[in-house]
Amino acid sequence: MSGTDLTTIVIDRKIGQTIYIGDDVVLTVTKVRQHRASITIQCPRSWQVLRGEKLMNVLNRNRDKSTD
Repeated sequence: MSGTDLTTIVIDRKIGQTIYIGDDVVLTVTKVRQHRASITIQCPRSWQVLRGEKLMNVLNRNRDKSTD
């Protein structure tokens, strides 16, 4: 992601607490263990949700294909 219209917000949450993003997205902390948190994401089925490392793999593969 890039652009000047982005913002960063740091929010502390406890198990069971939620974060709402717009009208369509709800993040809920479901478990915290040592240095890991499990988060439930509710969003429209049409949205693609990827973990950061998965997104980087997809972007790298697409870049490699375009240079072949």
